[in-house]
Amino acid sequence: MTFGSKVTVIEMMDRIVPAMDAEVSKNLRLILERKGMTILTDTKLQEIIEEDGKLRIKVEGKDDIIASKALLSIGRVPDLEGIGEVEFELDRGRIKVNEYMETSVPGIYAPGDINGTKMLAHAAFRMGEVAAENALKGNHAVAKLNLTPAAIYTLPEVAAVGLTEEQAREKYDVAIGKFNFAANGRAIASDAAQGFVKVIADKKYGEILGVHIIGPAAAELINEASSIIEMEITVEEMLKTIHGHPTYSEVMYEAFADVLGMAIHSPKKK
Repeated sequence: MTFGSKVTVIEMMDRIVPAMDAEVSKNLRLILERKGMTILTDTKLQEIIEEDGKLRIKVEGKDDIIASKALLSIGRVPDLEGIGEVEFELDRGRIKVNEYMETSVPGIYAPGDINGTKMLAHAAFRMGEVAAENALKGNHAVAKLNLTPAAIYTLPEVAAVGLTEEQAREKYDVAIGKFNFAANGRAIASDAAQGFVKVIADKKYGEILGVHIIGPAAAELINEASSIIEMEITVEEMLKTIHGHPTYSEVMYEAFADVLGMAIHSPKKK
């Protein structure tokens, strides 16, 4: 697409990036389609056939797609070949571990993709640290994998940490704050004024439940949100901080302020 290619995305689920917040997913699709990408959701891939130097991609209920290249992205599975004759308790082909990263065999730890808990490199790194510490000093360290930030390197980038709005509403009375990059000076100057930061908080205590970003440097900005949630900083406490100007991170601050209806650069909530 960016390099002059025609791109078609085939997604079996009812929306793209289905693990992300629904509002982010909807906005990303809108942006990508405006750029010329074709997106097919609720669509099952049936077969890929090589013919005459091209690929014929058969999808359920639609015309065949003729393409030069096809990229399949359907997840990963743990490789258990290296475990030898040791018998571990498994869960759907993954080595089952407890919160200390210890397997069903005492004294043997299995951090990373092999346990299937959170298949991200940075999560695996943290799991490895926890496993090593517990192996040396006894079980005491825990990896809070529910606070693992995740990013998708599309243009614009998408990133998230914590609960989506749908997940949060199942357990909490929530307040939502949102601020658009279209009102951010650096984003405008960088010709990257698309997307927003969305903050989900608990109304009662101001606890931050999740942060979702679509826009420039989302993969970088989400780490601030991850730290804020880990340190249990409330919305009110967050608003005591100062963010540099002009920076993309000002959008994060304004989104937190919007939770309380205090975003100076947004219209007042009705």
